[in-house]
Amino acid sequence: MRIVVLVSILFSLSAMGDSADERIRAAIFDNNIPRLRTLLNGVNLAERGSVYMHEAVFFRRSNAIRVLVEKGASLEATDSAGRTPLMDAVEGPDVDLATVRVLVEAGADVNAVGAEGDVLSRATKSGSAALIRYLMDHGAVIRAPECTGGMNPIMSASGGGNLAFLQRAVLDVRRFINNRGTRNQTALMMAAKEGKYSTYQFLLQQGADWNLTDEEGNSLLMMAIDGGDIRIVRDLLAKGMNVNHLSNHRNNALSRAIWKNNPAIIKLLMEKGADASIPTGPFNKLPIVDAMGPFGRRAFDELVKHLNQDQLWQGLEAVTTGVFRERHNWDELVKRIEATPARRNRIMAEAGGFGDLNTIKKLKAQGVDLDATDGRTGETALMKAMRRDQNQIGQYLLQNGATFDPRNAEGDNALLVAAASGNAAGARMLVRAGMNVDVHDMNGNTPLIRAVIKGDRQTVQALLQVGATANSPGRAGRTALYHALANKQVNVARVLLEACAPLTEIDSGNTQPETLANGGYRREESAALLRLIQQRRNNPRCH
Repeated sequence: MRIVVLVSILFSLSAMGDSADERIRAAIFDNNIPRLRTLLNGVNLAERGSVYMHEAVFFRRSNAIRVLVEKGASLEATDSAGRTPLMDAVEGPDVDLATVRVLVEAGADVNAVGAEGDVLSRATKSGSAALIRYLMDHGAVIRAPECTGGMNPIMSASGGGNLAFLQRAVLDVRRFINNRGTRNQTALMMAAKEGKYSTYQFLLQQGADWNLTDEEGNSLLMMAIDGGDIRIVRDLLAKGMNVNHLSNHRNNALSRAIWKNNPAIIKLLMEKGADASIPTGPFNKLPIVDAMGPFGRRAFDELVKHLNQDQLWQGLEAVTTGVFRERHNWDELVKRIEATPARRNRIMAEAGGFGDLNTIKKLKAQGVDLDATDGRTGETALMKAMRRDQNQIGQYLLQNGATFDPRNAEGDNALLVAAASGNAAGARMLVRAGMNVDVHDMNGNTPLIRAVIKGDRQTVQALLQVGATANSPGRAGRTALYHALANKQVNVARVLLEACAPLTEIDSGNTQPETLANGGYRREESAALLRLIQQRRNNPRCH
Protein backbone atom coordinates (compact mmCIF):
# COMPACT_ATOMS: atom_id res chain seq x y z
CA MET A 1 0.00 0.00 0.00
CA ARG A 2 2.89 2.39 0.75
CA ILE A 3 4.14 1.91 -2.82
CA VAL A 4 0.69 2.81 -4.15
CA VAL A 5 0.65 5.94 -2.00
CA LEU A 6 4.11 6.98 -3.21
CA VAL A 7 3.12 6.53 -6.85
CA SER A 8 0.04 8.67 -6.20
CA ILE A 9 2.18 11.36 -4.57
CA LEU A 10 4.74 11.43 -7.36
CA PHE A 11 2.06 11.49 -10.03
CA SER A 12 0.28 14.40 -8.35
CA LEU A 13 3.47 16.41 -8.06
CA SER A 14 4.65 15.70 -11.57
CA ALA A 15 1.25 16.70 -12.89
CA MET A 16 1.68 20.18 -11.31
CA GLY A 17 4.97 20.66 -13.10
CA ASP A 18 5.99 23.65 -10.88
CA SER A 19 9.54 24.03 -9.52
CA ALA A 20 8.15 25.46 -6.25
CA ASP A 21 6.35 22.19 -5.68
CA GLU A 22 9.57 20.29 -6.23
CA ARG A 23 11.37 22.45 -3.67
CA ILE A 24 8.61 21.91 -1.09
CA ARG A 25 8.70 18.19 -1.73
CA ALA A 26 12.48 18.11 -1.31
CA ALA A 27 12.23 20.02 1.97
CA ILE A 28 9.71 17.49 3.30
CA PHE A 29 11.88 14.57 2.27
CA ASP A 30 15.02 16.15 3.76
CA ASN A 31 13.08 17.06 6.92
CA ASN A 32 14.41 20.62 6.50
CA ILE A 33 11.84 22.40 8.65
CA PRO A 34 13.19 26.01 8.41
CA ARG A 35 13.28 25.78 4.61
CA LEU A 36 9.84 24.20 4.53
CA ARG A 37 8.39 27.08 6.59
CA THR A 38 9.92 29.57 4.18
CA LEU A 39 8.71 27.78 1.05
CA LEU A 40 5.16 27.46 2.39
CA ASN A 41 4.79 31.22 2.90
CA GLY A 42 2.11 32.41 0.51
CA VAL A 43 1.21 28.90 -0.66
CA ASN A 44 -2.52 28.10 -0.72
CA LEU A 45 -2.52 24.82 1.17
CA ALA A 46 -6.27 24.53 0.75
CA GLU A 47 -5.45 23.59 -2.86
CA ARG A 48 -2.16 21.75 -2.57
CA GLY A 49 -1.83 20.82 1.08
CA SER A 50 -3.28 17.33 0.66
CA VAL A 51 -0.44 16.27 -1.62
CA TYR A 52 2.23 17.54 0.76
CA MET A 53 0.50 16.09 3.81
CA HIS A 54 0.28 12.61 2.30
CA GLU A 55 3.93 12.80 1.31
CA ALA A 56 4.96 13.84 4.82
CA VAL A 57 2.97 10.91 6.23
CA PHE A 58 4.52 8.48 3.78
CA PHE A 59 8.07 9.51 4.71
CA ARG A 60 7.15 9.77 8.42
CA ARG A 61 8.14 13.39 8.75
CA SER A 62 6.34 14.32 11.97
CA ASN A 63 7.77 17.83 12.18
CA ALA A 64 6.78 18.50 8.56
CA ILE A 65 3.24 17.37 9.39
CA ARG A 66 3.11 19.87 12.28
CA VAL A 67 4.28 22.70 10.00
CA LEU A 68 1.74 21.79 7.33
CA VAL A 69 -1.08 21.80 9.90
CA GLU A 70 0.16 25.10 11.28
CA LYS A 71 0.13 26.58 7.76
CA GLY A 72 -3.45 25.45 7.11
CA ALA A 73 -3.20 22.04 5.44
CA SER A 74 -6.31 19.94 6.02
CA LEU A 75 -6.05 16.77 8.07
CA GLU A 76 -9.13 15.34 6.37
CA ALA A 77 -8.34 16.02 2.71
CA THR A 78 -8.35 12.75 0.80
CA ASP A 79 -6.10 11.50 -1.96
CA SER A 80 -7.25 10.03 -5.28
CA ALA A 81 -8.09 6.75 -3.50
CA GLY A 82 -10.28 8.43 -0.88
CA ARG A 83 -7.74 8.10 1.97
CA THR A 84 -7.12 10.70 4.66
CA PRO A 85 -3.56 11.18 5.94
CA LEU A 86 -4.42 9.24 9.12
CA MET A 87 -5.71 6.31 7.04
CA ASP A 88 -2.36 6.17 5.26
CA ALA A 89 -0.49 6.42 8.54
CA VAL A 90 -2.25 3.48 10.24
CA GLU A 91 -2.08 1.00 7.36
CA GLY A 92 0.67 -1.51 6.68
CA PRO A 93 2.91 -3.90 8.59
CA ASP A 94 5.44 -1.23 9.61
CA VAL A 95 3.21 1.51 11.02
CA ASP A 96 5.00 4.41 12.73
CA LEU A 97 3.02 5.15 15.89
CA ALA A 98 4.78 8.49 16.35
CA THR A 99 3.36 9.74 13.03
CA VAL A 100 -0.10 8.56 14.06
CA ARG A 101 0.19 10.43 17.37
CA VAL A 102 1.11 13.68 15.64
CA LEU A 103 -1.92 13.46 13.36
CA VAL A 104 -4.34 12.53 16.15
CA GLU A 105 -3.01 15.20 18.51
CA ALA A 106 -3.39 17.73 15.69
CA GLY A 107 -7.07 16.83 15.44
CA ALA A 108 -7.32 14.14 12.75
CA ASP A 109 -10.66 12.34 12.82
CA VAL A 110 -10.04 8.83 14.19
CA ASN A 111 -13.45 7.73 12.90
CA ALA A 112 -13.11 9.08 9.35
CA VAL A 113 -14.63 6.86 6.68
CA GLY A 114 -13.07 6.35 3.24
CA ALA A 115 -13.86 4.34 0.15
CA GLU A 116 -12.57 1.12 1.73
CA GLY A 117 -13.51 1.40 5.37
CA ASP A 118 -12.72 3.65 8.32
CA VAL A 119 -9.45 4.40 10.13
CA LEU A 120 -9.79 1.56 12.63
CA SER A 121 -10.59 -0.94 9.86
CA ARG A 122 -7.31 -0.09 8.18
CA ALA A 123 -5.40 -0.24 11.44
CA THR A 124 -6.56 -3.76 12.25
CA LYS A 125 -4.85 -5.04 9.10
CA SER A 126 -1.42 -4.27 10.55
CA GLY A 127 -1.96 -6.40 13.64
CA SER A 128 -0.35 -3.76 15.88
CA ALA A 129 -1.99 -4.01 19.30
CA ALA A 130 -0.39 -0.75 20.45
CA LEU A 131 -1.75 1.14 17.43
CA ILE A 132 -5.28 -0.22 17.84
CA ARG A 133 -5.26 0.48 21.57
CA TYR A 134 -4.05 4.05 20.95
CA LEU A 135 -6.79 4.76 18.41
CA MET A 136 -9.52 3.32 20.62
CA ASP A 137 -8.20 5.23 23.63
CA HIS A 138 -8.58 8.38 21.52
CA GLY A 139 -12.16 7.77 20.46
CA ALA A 140 -12.08 5.26 17.62
CA VAL A 141 -15.12 3.00 17.81
CA ILE A 142 -16.15 -0.24 16.16
CA ARG A 143 -19.21 0.32 14.01
CA ALA A 144 -21.30 -1.77 11.64
CA PRO A 145 -19.76 -2.15 8.15
CA GLU A 146 -22.72 -0.38 6.55
CA CYS A 147 -21.64 2.70 8.51
CA THR A 148 -17.98 2.54 7.51
CA GLY A 149 -17.90 2.21 3.75
CA GLY A 150 -18.47 -1.54 3.69
CA MET A 151 -15.49 -2.55 5.85
CA ASN A 152 -15.46 -2.43 9.63
CA PRO A 153 -12.62 -3.46 11.99
CA ILE A 154 -14.15 -6.90 12.61
CA MET A 155 -14.15 -7.69 8.90
CA SER A 156 -10.73 -6.19 8.32
CA ALA A 157 -9.20 -8.11 11.22
CA SER A 158 -10.87 -11.31 10.00
CA GLY A 159 -9.40 -10.95 6.53
CA GLY A 160 -6.02 -10.05 7.95
CA GLY A 161 -6.05 -12.91 10.45
CA ASN A 162 -5.68 -10.52 13.39
CA LEU A 163 -7.04 -13.00 15.90
CA ALA A 164 -5.63 -11.15 18.91
CA PHE A 165 -7.74 -8.08 18.12
CA LEU A 166 -10.86 -10.17 17.56
CA GLN A 167 -10.40 -11.92 20.89
CA ARG A 168 -10.03 -8.59 22.69
CA ALA A 169 -13.08 -7.19 20.91
CA VAL A 170 -15.15 -10.34 21.34
CA LEU A 171 -18.30 -8.46 22.40
CA ASP A 172 -18.19 -6.37 19.23
CA VAL A 173 -17.42 -9.50 17.22
CA ARG A 174 -20.63 -11.08 18.47
CA ARG A 175 -22.51 -7.85 17.84
CA PHE A 176 -21.45 -7.55 14.20
CA ILE A 177 -20.70 -11.21 13.45
CA ASN A 178 -23.11 -11.57 10.51
CA ASN A 179 -23.31 -7.96 9.34
CA ARG A 180 -22.77 -7.48 5.62
CA GLY A 181 -20.09 -5.25 4.18
CA THR A 182 -18.49 -4.77 0.77
CA ARG A 183 -19.98 -7.13 -1.86
CA ASN A 184 -22.44 -8.27 0.82
CA GLN A 185 -19.71 -10.26 2.55
CA THR A 186 -19.38 -11.12 6.25
CA ALA A 187 -16.38 -11.39 8.56
CA LEU A 188 -16.44 -15.19 8.18
CA MET A 189 -16.28 -14.82 4.41
CA MET A 190 -13.28 -12.51 4.76
CA ALA A 191 -11.46 -15.08 6.88
CA ALA A 192 -12.31 -17.95 4.52
CA LYS A 193 -11.27 -16.23 1.31
CA GLU A 194 -7.94 -15.20 2.86
CA GLY A 195 -7.31 -18.71 4.21
CA LYS A 196 -7.24 -17.67 7.89
CA TYR A 197 -8.14 -20.96 9.57
CA SER A 198 -7.75 -19.96 13.23
CA THR A 199 -9.80 -16.83 12.66
CA TYR A 200 -12.42 -18.88 10.82
CA GLN A 201 -12.71 -21.24 13.80
CA PHE A 202 -12.98 -18.36 16.27
CA LEU A 203 -15.75 -16.66 14.28
CA LEU A 204 -17.74 -19.88 14.08
CA GLN A 205 -17.46 -20.21 17.84
CA GLN A 206 -18.92 -16.71 18.18
CA GLY A 207 -21.96 -17.60 16.09
CA ALA A 208 -20.96 -16.78 12.51
CA ASP A 209 -23.41 -18.15 9.93
CA TRP A 210 -21.55 -20.40 7.47
CA ASN A 211 -24.53 -20.86 5.14
CA LEU A 212 -24.71 -17.34 3.67
CA THR A 213 -23.78 -16.16 0.17
CA ASP A 214 -22.40 -12.83 -1.01
CA GLU A 215 -23.94 -10.48 -3.60
CA GLU A 216 -22.73 -12.68 -6.47
CA GLY A 217 -24.16 -15.82 -4.90
CA ASN A 218 -20.74 -17.20 -3.95
CA SER A 219 -20.92 -19.67 -1.08
CA LEU A 220 -18.48 -19.78 1.82
CA LEU A 221 -17.10 -22.99 0.33
CA MET A 222 -16.23 -21.21 -2.90
CA MET A 223 -14.49 -18.43 -0.98
CA ALA A 224 -12.59 -20.96 1.12
CA ILE A 225 -11.31 -22.56 -2.08
CA ASP A 226 -10.08 -19.14 -3.19
CA GLY A 227 -8.27 -18.87 0.14
CA GLY A 228 -6.64 -22.25 -0.41
CA ASP A 229 -6.78 -23.63 3.16
CA ILE A 230 -8.03 -27.18 2.73
CA ARG A 231 -8.89 -27.40 6.44
CA ILE A 232 -11.63 -24.81 5.98
CA VAL A 233 -12.85 -26.58 2.84
CA ARG A 234 -12.93 -29.93 4.63
CA ASP A 235 -14.79 -28.46 7.61
CA LEU A 236 -17.47 -26.87 5.44
CA LEU A 237 -18.03 -30.10 3.54
CA ALA A 238 -18.33 -31.94 6.84
CA LYS A 239 -21.00 -29.44 7.88
CA GLY A 240 -23.00 -30.46 4.81
CA MET A 241 -22.45 -27.45 2.57
CA ASN A 242 -23.79 -28.00 -0.96
CA VAL A 243 -20.75 -28.92 -3.03
CA ASN A 244 -22.61 -28.23 -6.30
CA HIS A 245 -24.05 -24.80 -5.40
CA LEU A 246 -24.01 -22.45 -8.40
CA SER A 247 -23.34 -18.73 -8.02
CA ASN A 248 -25.18 -16.04 -9.96
CA HIS A 249 -22.51 -16.36 -12.66
CA ARG A 250 -22.93 -20.14 -12.75
CA ASN A 251 -19.63 -20.93 -11.05
CA ASN A 252 -19.29 -23.58 -8.36
CA ALA A 253 -16.77 -25.05 -5.96
CA LEU A 254 -15.25 -27.37 -8.56
CA SER A 255 -14.75 -24.62 -11.11
CA ARG A 256 -13.06 -22.48 -8.44
CA ALA A 257 -10.71 -25.31 -7.49
CA ILE A 258 -9.83 -25.78 -11.16
CA TRP A 259 -9.09 -22.07 -11.56
CA LYS A 260 -6.87 -22.24 -8.49
CA ASN A 261 -5.10 -25.31 -9.96
CA ASN A 262 -5.50 -27.05 -6.60
CA PRO A 263 -5.50 -30.85 -7.06
CA ALA A 264 -5.91 -31.64 -3.35
CA ILE A 265 -9.14 -29.65 -3.15
CA ILE A 266 -10.36 -31.09 -6.47
CA LYS A 267 -9.81 -34.59 -5.08
CA LEU A 268 -11.71 -33.72 -1.90
CA LEU A 269 -14.62 -32.17 -3.80
CA MET A 270 -14.97 -35.14 -6.13
CA GLU A 271 -14.92 -37.53 -3.18
CA LYS A 272 -17.69 -35.47 -1.57
CA GLY A 273 -19.98 -35.60 -4.59
CA ALA A 274 -18.97 -32.76 -6.89
CA ASP A 275 -20.76 -33.27 -10.22
CA ALA A 276 -18.32 -33.02 -13.13
CA SER A 277 -21.19 -33.02 -15.62
CA ILE A 278 -22.45 -29.56 -14.58
CA PRO A 279 -21.40 -26.86 -17.07
CA THR A 280 -20.29 -23.61 -15.46
CA GLY A 281 -19.47 -20.02 -16.30
CA PRO A 282 -20.87 -17.69 -18.96
CA PHE A 283 -19.93 -20.15 -21.72
CA ASN A 284 -21.35 -23.24 -19.99
CA LYS A 285 -18.09 -25.14 -20.09
CA LEU A 286 -17.74 -28.55 -18.51
CA PRO A 287 -15.17 -28.87 -15.71
CA ILE A 288 -12.89 -31.03 -17.88
CA VAL A 289 -12.89 -28.30 -20.53
CA ASP A 290 -12.17 -25.65 -17.89
CA ALA A 291 -9.25 -27.74 -16.69
CA MET A 292 -7.71 -27.61 -20.17
CA GLY A 293 -7.50 -23.83 -19.91
CA PRO A 294 -4.64 -21.64 -18.75
CA PHE A 295 -4.99 -22.56 -15.07
CA GLY A 296 -2.33 -25.27 -14.95
CA ARG A 297 -1.84 -28.95 -15.63
CA ARG A 298 -2.22 -30.23 -12.05
CA ALA A 299 -5.96 -29.51 -12.00
CA PHE A 300 -6.49 -31.46 -15.21
CA ASP A 301 -4.38 -34.41 -14.09
CA GLU A 302 -6.37 -34.76 -10.86
CA LEU A 303 -9.80 -34.26 -12.39
CA VAL A 304 -9.44 -36.97 -15.06
CA LYS A 305 -8.90 -39.55 -12.30
CA HIS A 306 -12.48 -39.05 -11.12
CA LEU A 307 -14.42 -38.92 -14.41
CA ASN A 308 -16.71 -41.58 -15.83
CA GLN A 309 -16.42 -42.78 -19.42
CA ASP A 310 -18.91 -40.29 -20.83
CA GLN A 311 -17.14 -37.40 -19.12
CA LEU A 312 -13.77 -38.61 -20.39
CA TRP A 313 -15.19 -38.77 -23.89
CA GLN A 314 -16.52 -35.22 -23.53
CA GLY A 315 -12.98 -34.22 -22.64
CA LEU A 316 -11.66 -35.95 -25.75
CA GLU A 317 -14.23 -34.14 -27.86
CA ALA A 318 -13.02 -30.86 -26.38
CA VAL A 319 -9.31 -31.52 -26.77
CA THR A 320 -9.75 -32.38 -30.45
CA THR A 321 -12.02 -29.47 -31.36
CA GLY A 322 -11.08 -26.67 -28.96
CA VAL A 323 -8.18 -24.27 -28.66
CA PHE A 324 -6.31 -26.26 -25.99
CA ARG A 325 -4.94 -29.05 -28.18
CA GLU A 326 -2.24 -30.16 -25.76
CA ARG A 327 -0.70 -33.58 -26.38
CA HIS A 328 -0.53 -34.13 -22.61
CA ASN A 329 -4.31 -33.75 -22.28
CA TRP A 330 -4.86 -36.12 -25.19
CA ASP A 331 -2.60 -38.78 -23.67
CA GLU A 332 -4.25 -38.60 -20.23
CA LEU A 333 -7.72 -38.99 -21.74
CA VAL A 334 -6.95 -41.70 -24.30
CA LYS A 335 -5.30 -44.01 -21.80
CA ARG A 336 -8.44 -43.95 -19.62
CA ILE A 337 -11.11 -44.31 -22.30
CA GLU A 338 -12.63 -47.73 -22.87
CA ALA A 339 -13.70 -47.08 -26.44
CA THR A 340 -16.60 -48.60 -28.33
CA PRO A 341 -15.95 -49.52 -31.99
CA ALA A 342 -17.33 -46.17 -33.20
CA ARG A 343 -15.21 -44.28 -30.71
CA ARG A 344 -12.13 -46.28 -31.68
CA ASN A 345 -12.55 -44.98 -35.23
CA ARG A 346 -12.64 -41.42 -33.91
CA ILE A 347 -9.55 -41.99 -31.79
CA MET A 348 -7.69 -43.53 -34.75
CA ALA A 349 -8.39 -40.49 -36.89
CA GLU A 350 -7.57 -37.93 -34.19
CA ALA A 351 -4.36 -39.74 -33.22
CA GLY A 352 -2.93 -38.74 -36.59
CA GLY A 353 -3.23 -35.05 -35.75
CA PHE A 354 -1.69 -35.53 -32.31
CA GLY A 355 1.23 -37.57 -33.65
CA ASP A 356 0.26 -40.46 -31.38
CA LEU A 357 1.90 -43.41 -33.11
CA ASN A 358 1.47 -45.77 -30.16
CA THR A 359 -2.30 -45.34 -30.17
CA ILE A 360 -2.45 -45.82 -33.94
CA LYS A 361 -0.46 -49.06 -33.66
CA LYS A 362 -2.60 -50.26 -30.76
CA LEU A 363 -5.85 -49.61 -32.62
CA LYS A 364 -4.49 -51.15 -35.81
CA ALA A 365 -3.70 -54.30 -33.85
CA GLN A 366 -7.33 -54.28 -32.66
CA GLY A 367 -8.49 -54.24 -36.27
CA VAL A 368 -9.33 -50.57 -36.66
CA ASP A 369 -9.03 -49.39 -40.27
CA LEU A 370 -6.26 -46.85 -40.89
CA ASP A 371 -8.70 -45.04 -43.17
CA ALA A 372 -11.31 -44.72 -40.41
CA THR A 373 -12.83 -41.23 -40.25
CA ASP A 374 -13.55 -39.11 -37.20
CA GLY A 375 -17.31 -39.19 -37.77
CA ARG A 376 -17.40 -35.41 -37.62
CA THR A 377 -15.37 -33.82 -40.41
CA GLY A 378 -14.87 -36.99 -42.38
CA GLU A 379 -11.10 -36.76 -41.97
CA THR A 380 -8.81 -39.74 -41.60
CA ALA A 381 -5.63 -40.07 -39.56
CA LEU A 382 -3.62 -39.29 -42.71
CA MET A 383 -5.52 -36.07 -43.36
CA LYS A 384 -5.18 -34.91 -39.77
CA ALA A 385 -1.49 -35.79 -39.79
CA MET A 386 -1.02 -33.63 -42.90
CA ARG A 387 -2.98 -30.77 -41.35
CA ARG A 388 -0.72 -30.79 -38.27
CA ASP A 389 2.64 -31.41 -39.99
CA GLN A 390 2.85 -34.89 -38.46
CA ASN A 391 4.73 -36.26 -41.44
CA GLN A 392 6.35 -39.20 -39.65
CA ILE A 393 2.86 -40.39 -38.77
CA GLY A 394 1.87 -39.89 -42.39
CA GLN A 395 4.81 -41.98 -43.52
CA TYR A 396 3.83 -44.81 -41.17
CA LEU A 397 0.21 -44.71 -42.34
CA LEU A 398 1.20 -44.85 -46.01
CA GLN A 399 3.60 -47.72 -45.41
CA ASN A 400 0.95 -49.70 -43.54
CA GLY A 401 -2.02 -49.49 -45.86
CA ALA A 402 -3.62 -46.06 -45.61
CA THR A 403 -5.07 -45.17 -49.01
CA PHE A 404 -5.32 -42.05 -51.16
CA ASP A 405 -9.04 -42.39 -51.79
CA PRO A 406 -10.84 -40.93 -48.74
CA ARG A 407 -12.12 -37.38 -48.89
CA ASN A 408 -13.42 -35.30 -46.02
CA ALA A 409 -16.74 -33.47 -45.76
CA GLU A 410 -15.33 -30.61 -47.84
CA GLY A 411 -14.24 -32.95 -50.61
CA ASP A 412 -10.51 -32.75 -49.87
CA ASN A 413 -8.11 -35.66 -49.84
CA ALA A 414 -4.88 -35.78 -47.85
CA LEU A 415 -2.85 -33.94 -50.53
CA LEU A 416 -5.34 -31.09 -50.78
CA VAL A 417 -5.33 -30.83 -46.98
CA ALA A 418 -1.52 -30.72 -46.92
CA ALA A 419 -1.40 -28.03 -49.61
CA ALA A 420 -4.04 -25.88 -47.94
CA SER A 421 -2.29 -26.25 -44.56
CA GLY A 422 1.14 -25.21 -45.81
CA ASN A 423 2.70 -28.62 -45.21
CA ALA A 424 5.26 -28.59 -48.03
CA ALA A 425 7.14 -31.68 -46.87
CA GLY A 426 3.92 -33.62 -46.40
CA ALA A 427 2.67 -32.69 -49.87
CA ARG A 428 5.97 -33.78 -51.40
CA MET A 429 5.83 -37.08 -49.49
CA LEU A 430 2.28 -37.85 -50.66
CA VAL A 431 3.05 -37.22 -54.32
CA ARG A 432 6.17 -39.35 -54.17
CA ALA A 433 4.06 -42.09 -52.60
CA GLY A 434 1.85 -42.03 -55.70
CA MET A 435 -0.89 -39.49 -55.07
CA ASN A 436 -2.07 -37.49 -58.11
CA VAL A 437 -0.43 -34.09 -57.84
CA ASP A 438 -3.13 -32.43 -59.98
CA VAL A 439 -6.14 -33.81 -58.12
CA HIS A 440 -9.11 -31.38 -57.98
CA ASP A 441 -11.18 -30.34 -55.01
CA MET A 442 -14.95 -29.75 -55.09
CA ASN A 443 -14.37 -26.32 -56.66
CA GLY A 444 -12.04 -27.69 -59.30
CA ASN A 445 -8.90 -26.29 -57.68
CA THR A 446 -5.67 -28.28 -57.58
CA PRO A 447 -3.26 -28.57 -54.64
CA LEU A 448 -1.04 -26.01 -56.39
CA ILE A 449 -3.88 -23.51 -56.61
CA ARG A 450 -4.78 -24.13 -52.95
CA ALA A 451 -1.18 -23.45 -51.94
CA VAL A 452 -1.10 -20.25 -54.01
CA ILE A 453 -4.36 -19.04 -52.46
CA LYS A 454 -2.79 -19.59 -49.04
CA GLY A 455 0.25 -17.62 -50.20
CA ASP A 456 2.64 -20.41 -49.22
CA ARG A 457 5.73 -20.08 -51.41
CA GLN A 458 7.45 -23.18 -50.02
CA THR A 459 4.50 -25.47 -50.70
CA VAL A 460 4.08 -24.00 -54.20
CA GLN A 461 7.74 -24.70 -54.87
CA ALA A 462 7.50 -28.24 -53.49
CA LEU A 463 4.48 -29.09 -55.65
CA LEU A 464 6.14 -27.74 -58.79
CA GLN A 465 9.24 -29.81 -58.01
CA VAL A 466 7.18 -33.01 -57.92
CA GLY A 467 5.41 -32.28 -61.19
CA ALA A 468 2.39 -30.07 -60.50
CA THR A 469 0.95 -28.62 -63.72
CA ALA A 470 1.31 -24.85 -63.44
CA ASN A 471 -1.49 -24.02 -65.88
CA SER A 472 -4.03 -26.56 -64.68
CA PRO A 473 -7.26 -24.53 -64.46
CA GLY A 474 -9.44 -24.47 -61.41
CA ARG A 475 -12.70 -22.69 -60.65
CA ALA A 476 -13.75 -20.31 -63.45
CA GLY A 477 -10.76 -21.54 -65.41
CA ARG A 478 -8.36 -19.65 -63.15
CA THR A 479 -4.83 -20.99 -62.93
CA ALA A 480 -2.39 -20.74 -60.06
CA LEU A 481 -0.75 -17.71 -61.71
CA TYR A 482 -4.10 -15.93 -61.91
CA HIS A 483 -4.52 -16.17 -58.13
CA ALA A 484 -0.94 -15.09 -57.42
CA LEU A 485 -1.29 -11.98 -59.60
CA ALA A 486 -4.79 -11.10 -58.41
CA ASN A 487 -3.71 -11.34 -54.75
CA LYS A 488 -0.45 -9.43 -55.38
CA GLN A 489 1.66 -12.32 -54.06
CA VAL A 490 5.02 -11.31 -55.46
CA ASN A 491 7.10 -14.15 -54.00
CA VAL A 492 4.61 -16.82 -55.06
CA ALA A 493 4.30 -15.32 -58.54
CA ARG A 494 8.09 -15.31 -58.84
CA VAL A 495 8.21 -19.06 -58.16
CA LEU A 496 5.52 -19.72 -60.79
CA LEU A 497 7.01 -17.45 -63.43
CA GLU A 498 10.51 -18.80 -62.90
CA ALA A 499 8.97 -22.23 -63.49
CA CYS A 500 7.68 -20.88 -66.84
CA ALA A 501 4.00 -20.84 -65.87
CA PRO A 502 2.03 -20.00 -69.06
CA LEU A 503 0.93 -16.38 -69.45
CA THR A 504 -2.04 -17.25 -71.65
CA GLU A 505 -5.42 -18.63 -70.67
CA ILE A 506 -4.93 -17.83 -67.01
CA ASP A 507 -8.72 -17.68 -66.67
CA SER A 508 -11.79 -18.42 -68.77
CA GLY A 509 -12.06 -14.77 -69.83
CA ASN A 510 -8.55 -14.68 -71.31
CA THR A 511 -7.48 -11.92 -68.92
CA GLN A 512 -3.98 -10.61 -69.58
CA PRO A 513 -1.50 -11.07 -66.70
CA GLU A 514 -0.46 -7.39 -66.89
CA THR A 515 -4.08 -6.38 -66.31
CA LEU A 516 -4.26 -8.44 -63.13
CA ALA A 517 -0.89 -7.19 -61.91
CA ASN A 518 -1.93 -3.55 -62.38
CA GLY A 519 -5.24 -3.80 -60.53
CA GLY A 520 -5.81 -2.40 -57.05
CA TYR A 521 -3.91 0.10 -54.92
CA ARG A 522 -0.77 -1.82 -54.00
CA ARG A 523 1.54 -0.02 -56.40
CA GLU A 524 4.84 -1.46 -55.22
CA GLU A 525 3.60 -5.02 -55.58
CA SER A 526 2.07 -4.21 -58.97
CA ALA A 527 5.35 -2.80 -60.23
CA ALA A 528 7.26 -5.85 -59.00
CA LEU A 529 4.77 -8.21 -60.66
CA LEU A 530 4.98 -6.35 -63.97
CA ARG A 531 8.77 -6.70 -63.92
CA LEU A 532 8.46 -10.44 -63.25
CA ILE A 533 5.97 -10.87 -66.10
CA GLN A 534 8.29 -9.04 -68.48
CA GLN A 535 11.24 -11.19 -67.38
CA ARG A 536 9.11 -14.27 -68.02
CA ARG A 537 8.23 -13.05 -71.53
CA ASN A 538 11.91 -12.44 -72.25
CA ASN A 539 13.11 -15.75 -70.80
CA PRO A 540 14.27 -17.96 -73.70
CA ARG A 541 14.05 -21.02 -71.48
CA CYS A 542 10.28 -20.61 -71.36
CA HIS A 543 9.74 -20.59 -75.15
